[in-house]
Amino acid sequence: GIVDAYTRTDIDYYLGRKADKATTLGGYGIVDAYTRTDVDYYLGGKADKATTLNGYGISIATQQEAEAGAENTKPVSALRVSQAIAAAVKQATTSLAGLVKLATKDDAETGTEDTKAMTALRVAQSIAKRVVGATETVIGISRFATLAEVVTGASGAIAVSPSYMVSGLSYSFGPSGYIKLPSFLTGFMVQWGPTDESTSVADERYFPTPFPGEVYGAWLQLNSGTPGGLGSSFGTVVQILSPAKYIWTAAGSYGGGGKAFMIALGR
Repeated sequence: GIVDAYTRTDIDYYLGRKADKATTLGGYGIVDAYTRTDVDYYLGGKADKATTLNGYGISIATQQEAEAGAENTKPVSALRVSQAIAAAVKQATTSLAGLVKLATKDDAETGTEDTKAMTALRVAQSIAKRVVGATETVIGISRFATLAEVVTGASGAIAVSPSYMVSGLSYSFGPSGYIKLPSFLTGFMVQWGPTDESTSVADERYFPTPFPGEVYGAWLQLNSGTPGGLGSSFGTVVQILSPAKYIWTAAGSYGGGGKAFMIALGR
């Protein structure tokens, strides 16, 4: 009663057209696929074996190209990167730019290292090593003494400015004159000059220049200009009126006509 079943003849016909009969792609009607031979040819049998860029036919930069840094179409290996960095980063010198080391404290203090940079601390240490207080035997820095220190002479190894060395020094040389020493030598003063005998207590005589402070004394020597000769001379009498003036008389019979040479001391 089965009327829709395949007969043996039908089954053999349809099974005869199935895939187990084909041995090539063409046998299945595929005409545009790559065969194993094609794949091996194009890949060269290497795709599953390469472990480097060169294994895939990719050129990497040479050491020269890496160091020059001008090649931009080739990849660089780790070795080439290291070589490029080593070529670019060099130790700096006085004529070559590059990386520099920092000077140590010893480098800064000895001052003989010229290839290392110094920090602010090292500069300060270098200066401190060289800039020392001057003494009679050590070259160094020194401040200038004040005028008071110059006058008292209380300070030791400090400099004295030329202006302080001559501060208060003055003089006038001639038949009538004076010399006044600098302040640090106490300003001691000597004056001299010819003088005529005073005729009265109001007939004052003046020193060549007033003494700034005090007069220690004045001395006169009669000279040959005194009238009547010197036989009756009993010396001279001097009275200091102020740091600027004095009067004097000749003890004898000169009647106010005495001539003398005066020397006075003071400061």
